[in-house]
Amino acid sequence: MNKYIELTRPLTAIFPFLCCFFVGLVGIILFNSITLDKLIFASISLALTQIFGQITNQISDPPELDKINNKIRPIVRGEVSKSESWILSVIIFITSIILSSYVSFEYLVSIILLYVSIYMYNFEPIRLKKRFILNNLILAISRGFLPFLSIFYLMYGEINNIILILSIGISIWVFIWQTTKDIPDIVGDKKFGIKTIPVVLGIEKTYIFMTIGSLLFILYSIKISYLFLLFIPLIIYGIKNLEKEYKENTIGWLVFYIGILLYYIISILVLLKFF
Repeated sequence: MNKYIELTRPLTAIFPFLCCFFVGLVGIILFNSITLDKLIFASISLALTQIFGQITNQISDPPELDKINNKIRPIVRGEVSKSESWILSVIIFITSIILSSYVSFEYLVSIILLYVSIYMYNFEPIRLKKRFILNNLILAISRGFLPFLSIFYLMYGEINNIILILSIGISIWVFIWQTTKDIPDIVGDKKFGIKTIPVVLGIEKTYIFMTIGSLLFILYSIKISYLFLLFIPLIIYGIKNLEKEYKENTIGWLVFYIGILLYYIISILVLLKFF
């Protein structure tokens, strides 16, 4: 059982589940925009996309890459075969599609687009994971723009201008801070032609990129609400500790996820002010 837990990395799915559930819960309480059963199905469906992404990322990477980057996971250890991983991925995909179709046609479309973006990121002949800038861009869409739209659609039952403006803001955050996950993997990524920002620019210029990008994020976001100034101490802390190890990744990676959570909280407050 432990090997499948490690393969699916379910803890990474808790975050999208909770974001979806609690934002949707606000919609139920204030706007009656969705029923509880549909909200639960929507939250599970979104969480499953994250698990699908974790499994297919491990399937698509050469074993040698994981070994160089010191990520010896179940497939690399031979504890779970790629065929088993594919079967599990297909089951997750079908389950997620069925659940999302029960929510609404619009939500189903957003979930399908998420799966398309995951495939484009991981697999040849596209494999945007190895293409400079495009790798961060597709993740900004799949981890920022699309989930945000999907979740806040559940809250209001519609997509309006302020939600679109906010979705661009979180996409900027993901585009910049997603870079932190690539810092520990420079050696392996460089050997296998994966052109991440740290590989192409080097560490020093990566710091510059993230500092300037974070400044642009703040300038964009404070036009929506001054509450986004709360990101400044988080960004300063993250930049100062960008390379410090935290479990399998870095403190910068932890700051990335804390930033997403903070963005969702502020967005709820902003939208409640507008409606």
